[in-house]
Amino acid sequence: MDDVRGQITAAVPRLRIEFVQILSDVINDLAGAAKPVEIKLFGERLDTLEAYARRLAPDLERIAGLEDLYNGVSEPSAELLMRVQQAEADRVGLTPADVGTAVSAALLGVPAGEIRTEDRPAAVRVRAPDSVRFDPLRLRSLPVQGATARRVTPLGSLATFTRPSRAWASIARTSSR
Repeated sequence: MDDVRGQITAAVPRLRIEFVQILSDVINDLAGAAKPVEIKLFGERLDTLEAYARRLAPDLERIAGLEDLYNGVSEPSAELLMRVQQAEADRVGLTPADVGTAVSAALLGVPAGEIRTEDRPAAVRVRAPDSVRFDPLRLRSLPVQGATARRVTPLGSLATFTRPSRAWASIARTSSR
């Protein structure tokens, strides 16, 4: 596992990997948590929790046998907040959901079947090129057309974009019931 971990870290430095020995995890952890040891911090202020987790990490890393330490908060991600202008969307026959669906399709892609590579099927998704997906100015020129809309309208005339002050790609959370 150490060899594979080193190879993956060298090839893709920002990829977070975790090795779990499935059989021992199933036997030793009947609660369903994929991680055999978890330390959970609770509170209302995410920035305070994140700072505390980073302060604990050096002490935890010194514990013999502890592997794949992860504080649960990923690196900040690029993010834009999109607000659909209802009046403009109505004028061209689109709903906010139509606009959201078009943007989601452009950014995340839509399934377009599958192809075979050697002996395996590979899913195909169609999406906007990265030059559009990661450039707010080009994203504004994305053509949007709903099912009932008569014409194509640039996204920038249907929505405004702002950058949030701070965003996380994901936050690892579990809930207990």
